Amino acid sequence: MVYTRWSPDSVIQKLQELHKQGTPLRSDGPNVSVYRAARQYFGSWAAALKAAGIPCYFQVPRSKEKLLNDLRECIAQNPGGSIRKANLSLYISLQRRLGSLEVALKILGLSPDDFPECRRFRWTRSLIIDHLQKVHAAGEWVNKTGLGDRKLSAAAFNHFGSWRKAVVAAGLDPRLARTPARKWSKQFVIEGIIERHKQGNLKATFREDRPLFSAGLHYFGTWYKALNAAGVAERPEFRVWTDARINKELRDWAKRKAKRGVRTETPKLGAAVAKKYGSIDKALEELGIAPQPRNWTKRRIIEEIQNRYLSGANLQLSGCGDIHLAEAAKRHFGSWRSAIVVAGLGSKHQVGPERLSWSKAKVVDAIQRWHIQGRALSAVYQDNTRLYEAAKLHFGNWRNACRAAGLDASRTQWTRELVIQRVRQRVTQGLSISSTAIGRDEPSLAGAIWRYFGNYTEVRSLIYQQVETPAGGVNQVHQPKTKEGA
Repeated sequence: MVYTRWSPDSVIQKLQELHKQGTPLRSDGPNVSVYRAARQYFGSWAAALKAAGIPCYFQVPRSKEKLLNDLRECIAQNPGGSIRKANLSLYISLQRRLGSLEVALKILGLSPDDFPECRRFRWTRSLIIDHLQKVHAAGEWVNKTGLGDRKLSAAAFNHFGSWRKAVVAAGLDPRLARTPARKWSKQFVIEGIIERHKQGNLKATFREDRPLFSAGLHYFGTWYKALNAAGVAERPEFRVWTDARINKELRDWAKRKAKRGVRTETPKLGAAVAKKYGSIDKALEELGIAPQPRNWTKRRIIEEIQNRYLSGANLQLSGCGDIHLAEAAKRHFGSWRSAIVVAGLGSKHQVGPERLSWSKAKVVDAIQRWHIQGRALSAVYQDNTRLYEAAKLHFGNWRNACRAAGLDASRTQWTRELVIQRVRQRVTQGLSISSTAIGRDEPSLAGAIWRYFGNYTEVRSLIYQQVETPAGGVNQVHQPKTKEGA
């Protein structure tokens, strides 16, 4: 399978190709990978379309009659098939508008049992009793562990109150409802180990068969002794890590030019080196072994900084644009600035301006200057987070800070008409009216929509007209009603 490596340019190129082909560019129309990549790089589907120079599409919610007609057509085209696989958008719309697909099928006079999405097996009292009797007649355990069916266990609890009462209702001995306890002995433990060894599943004993593992520890002291008693394994000899051996192992690792680090390739060697020298880098430096290209040492960081400065790189940029170099410098020297100073290039790196220390007077002055510039006081939360946090720190909340600055920051008194007017203004300004965009840009408007309308569907239906999709398959933007065009 070939995986596409997406980038902002490739997403734009793909959207433009789909647009030229006449593909409906809704969020549920194109390939899922295109939609996810567009959300990842542009934040939303509408923003990706805008970056590609394609008009944004708003789909008018379908009415109940339109949904039922679309469902009839989908059933006619896919008789006996899955509605969800055939038309996912229709399936979701039916759930939102009518509650479920079953309700829609009953309205059309169809049986929900004829469709895969509506087929559900339900355990009844008689089915549970028949099943338990058949399992017992076949010579199998009727305890919950033996059956291993969680849905059956839950159904038995709902109908009978407990699994034991379900077994009694089936006319069976209530002792059969218990999980049979194994009577352990040394010989039984050895036989269990040998059986798992034949199956090739001995390493998973601790996770899959905890009673056998615990019995092995109880009767033999350790798991290795239990394995030795069963004749399937021997305890490995402990290896002493001396200085000579660490030196030899590290040199062999460096000669191999392994693609993985010491800790990943040989964890025991990595642990011995860390215990002896503190880190892999210190061990390589003390033993005079050249580090691998990905292993950053202090010497290599300094040389890399000097080489990049001679090649014209910008030292003001952390790591000169290389995140690996920046992280290594911070790890070994504490900060990028300290690494540059150690490299002898401290004069070439200008120290940035000091952070502003806020006081009450500075907060009040900043709020007044913000208001004089003509900016909305409600936009400070997004555009100037530091001022907003400083205002809350000194005055308790943003409204008290504005009052101290002689300004009124009272909340907007929303009404249904004002909500519709503001949403219509966003459409006129070319802004998205999706729930994500409104919640990010205007949280108070988003809250008012939910209070007065309950969802975004009714607001959009009041703004846009129903316009048929053209033959080319591309939706057009529905212009909002105005007094002139009404």
